[in-house]
Amino acid sequence: MPGLTILPGSQGALRGYRLQHLYALYRLLCTTTSEPLSFQLEGTEDMEVYDPAGTLLEAIQVKALSLDSPRTGSINNYWV
Repeated sequence: MPGLTILPGSQGALRGYRLQHLYALYRLLCTTTSEPLSFQLEGTEDMEVYDPAGTLLEAIQVKALSLDSPRTGSINNYWV
């Protein structure tokens, strides 16, 4: 994708895990459903959301925009 910077090796992997965890925390804090949901990191996808019966509601891939994005420092640095 144009404009994306790929970090080499473990540095990029650690940044990816950090972003996944920050996005999961964002979702936990901003979820306003009346039923309890379960969030699983690093399952089939980066994050999965399940209802109380164990039914998969969402399968999410977290990606980061490049650091030269005008939205740096914002939750908008994620796309799912």
